Amino acid sequence: MQLLQHTPAFDVDAAAAIAGEHFGVRARAQALPSERDQNFLLTNEAGERFVLKIANALESRSLLEAQNAVLDHLRERVSFCPKVMANVSGETISREADHYLRLVTYLPGRPLAEVKPHTPELLRDLGRKLGQLDQAFEFTQFVIGHVRYLGIRKTAEDQIHLAGTAMPAAEQKPLATVVEAAA
Repeated sequence: MQLLQHTPAFDVDAAAAIAGEHFGVRARAQALPSERDQNFLLTNEAGERFVLKIANALESRSLLEAQNAVLDHLRERVSFCPKVMANVSGETISREADHYLRLVTYLPGRPLAEVKPHTPELLRDLGRKLGQLDQAFEFTQFVIGHVRYLGIRKTAEDQIHLAGTAMPAAEQKPLATVVEAAA
């Protein structure tokens, strides 16, 4: 896949320097897992934590703007959403070489796959959180540039995909799928 050939390759020292230069955050950096971009956990001397997101060189700014819009929308409606942080110029997206940069607050926790066992209480809490996300997106639209992004309530496929139910590959869509181009 061509996208993977343009994955950023910054080390932790470069990530820490980028965070300071672009976002005014002086912190230690630790690499986080990622497929096509790079993410670093930043921890400053006060113990505050952030995630520096370095986008793949082929990612469009409009896609990142849409992701930021979704995060801002969610943050107003649910308690478990990171905050998109402004850079030193007051913007939410920066640029370093061929890569766009963003900084978000860190949400503590562990991936569900690492938590064993999946107790009934844990699964009920997951269901509550998914329900809150579903309600947060009800009748939601995001228009970025000339593209309209519709919230997860708009199509049954997106609700099913979000909940993790198996679907035929031809019907699967990522959460932020562009479903309709604006006229």
